[in-house]
Amino acid sequence: MREKYKELHERILYFAYIYQLLINPTVILFSNEDLNTNISTEFILHDHQNNRYLHLGVDKHENTEDLYFPRTFFVRKKMIS
Repeated sequence: MREKYKELHERILYFAYIYQLLINPTVILFSNEDLNTNISTEFILHDHQNNRYLHLGVDKHENTEDLYFPRTFFVRKKMIS
């Protein structure tokens, strides 16, 4: 329960950086074909802020050519070597 709270807390805290993520992202064409994940999205917009990686999964809206919506947002701790 505490771990889930920490994860949700970080998502809320780092959501404030969504504008920077949308303005200057690294765009990854995503496929979960060979991955062990339930994430199903067309693109992942990726950036880092304060030793955290921010990921915004974006998918195309059905029956449209250029309308996209956010499907997922998650934060991962940046590994420092």
